[in-house]
Amino acid sequence: MSKRKRDPIFAASEKQTLIELVERHFDIVENKKTDSVSIKLKNEEWQKIATEFNAISSIHPRDWGVLKNCWENLKKRAKQCQTSRNQHFLGTGGGPPKKIIEDPAIDRVLELIQTRITGFTNSYDSDGTLVLGKYTFLFYLETLCTCEYYWSCSYKVTEMCINNECL
Repeated sequence: MSKRKRDPIFAASEKQTLIELVERHFDIVENKKTDSVSIKLKNEEWQKIATEFNAISSIHPRDWGVLKNCWENLKKRAKQCQTSRNQHFLGTGGGPPKKIIEDPAIDRVLELIQTRITGFTNSYDSDGTLVLGKYTFLFYLETLCTCEYYWSCSYKVTEMCINNECL
């Protein structure tokens, strides 16, 4: 029984090319439906991406399954990076600051999948902090209550800061 030969590691330029191709086919590739028709469409789209990728990239020809696996790994790493940023931002301090490694490929993937990892926002939440990618937004809210019930309160943004620079 022969072992499967390992593919060469993706170069940074190959990752950028893959991200650009996935961005063009994003609606089909990242469709959440899992019925047989959708899966067939996704596989066909990945085959198109592989054809385009192999036409552009002159380093190594890649199979569509390898490209799909690389995209899934990029998404995983982007989610882990976002979680690390959120934990660092919401931490209480103490100890040395955590070093966050900047990777343009991960930042680009985060921009593409941001709506899927931020969760729902609650306009009635008193926590006015939003962490999107490498930017931190702080909203200072002024409560404008018209009666004693909290759900009838409205809020006005009095100051907004991005990465500790107030606007």
